[in-house]
Amino acid sequence: MVLVLATRWRGEALRGAFWLIPWLTVIATGTKGSTSPVVIAGLGLAAAAMLIWNRPMFWPVVRDAVVIGVSLIVTMVVVFHGSVAGLKLGVTNSAKQTSLSSVIGGVASREQVLFVSAAVIIAGLTRAALAFALPFRRESRLDPVSWVLIGAAIAGAAALGLFSHPGRSQSYFTLTAIPLAATGSAIGARHLWLALGRRRALLLGALSAVAAFVFFKGILMWTGRIVPRKYDQFWQITTIAAVVVLVAAVIGALVVRRQWWRGALTTVALIGLFAGAGSWIDTYRTSVPVPDERPATLTSQNATTVGMLRAARYIREHSEPTDLVMTNRHCTTVREPRGGATAAGGWSALSASGRCSSKDGPPRREPRRLLRTAGTRSPSTTGSRRSSNSTTPSSRRPRRTHSAGCGTSACGGSMSRRRDRTPTI
Repeated sequence: MVLVLATRWRGEALRGAFWLIPWLTVIATGTKGSTSPVVIAGLGLAAAAMLIWNRPMFWPVVRDAVVIGVSLIVTMVVVFHGSVAGLKLGVTNSAKQTSLSSVIGGVASREQVLFVSAAVIIAGLTRAALAFALPFRRESRLDPVSWVLIGAAIAGAAALGLFSHPGRSQSYFTLTAIPLAATGSAIGARHLWLALGRRRALLLGALSAVAAFVFFKGILMWTGRIVPRKYDQFWQITTIAAVVVLVAAVIGALVVRRQWWRGALTTVALIGLFAGAGSWIDTYRTSVPVPDERPATLTSQNATTVGMLRAARYIREHSEPTDLVMTNRHCTTVREPRGGATAAGGWSALSASGRCSSKDGPPRREPRRLLRTAGTRSPSTTGSRRSSNSTTPSSRRPRRTHSAGCGTSACGGSMSRRRDRTPTI
């Protein structure tokens, strides 16, 4: 979609490319409801920038923004029936749903809420760190594409700190914006390379890489892992991290000398870019155990309600081993994966005792135990194996399809609508 916009604004698009804009908007929004909003946010920033620096491009940008906005509204009404699936604006609730809040043991004051929200927004902007160099070059400042990339990155990161969702699906806005943010950083890196020169750019890159390692890894090696609810330690680590960034910025300013501010800002941006990439890799290499709360309540993390068990039993009783059960059950909080899969896909797979199409892999033991406790027949070993993401059609008869997904825009569910009365898990 952004590529079509860029080629149209630059006069490189073929005739009739305009009609691709609403069509691509409908496809993107119907597939994942978080795609078009970040693009519209980028177009809003681009329109404001064009009004200041390049007024002939103001109306073309506004026109495309209106077309995408109308297409988004139509898709939301037709496909998702206007549902946002519990997506709400609120800093307090969004801060409580962040991973940072889980690491420090929750937010206990207004200052912590604001700090956590600001921290996750800044962390979400690390992929676009070098994109903010684009406005400093006249050619890029006059190009609306530069502002679309920056605006989309800001909107995607801001969603983490401003919105909350029962399934924490506000992170999809950030994930949607990452390709645009990375593209902006790539263009910004080229501009900085040309402006700073090869020698200075390499020096700043090496300095920032070392500082980034100290920022996200070295400090914790010195102070130890963050202990939940030990807020004094958390503030100590935050202060040390700020000092590391400040010292690196000063050294970067000395490397560039004449345009010292350019060296300082470039160093800070590179630290954010490298630290963000490093922490992302570290997240996938390590896991954080989630303790079970006893006794559990309805609001407890990983709690399983009676309604879930009844829905699972209903699917079990109204399906055959050859039926296909599709699930979007990952739209609720699940515990840490054990044995390579989460509990998300397990509910539908175990209850159906048939084939299951799920993002979350084969079922785990926990759903099986709870289903037995609820009086549901425990699936056989053969049935459990057959339920692991197999979509091979049956040769005996046509297969029915049951959807156990949320099917809403915020969750990203694009499952087909059920015409029976199968309850949603």
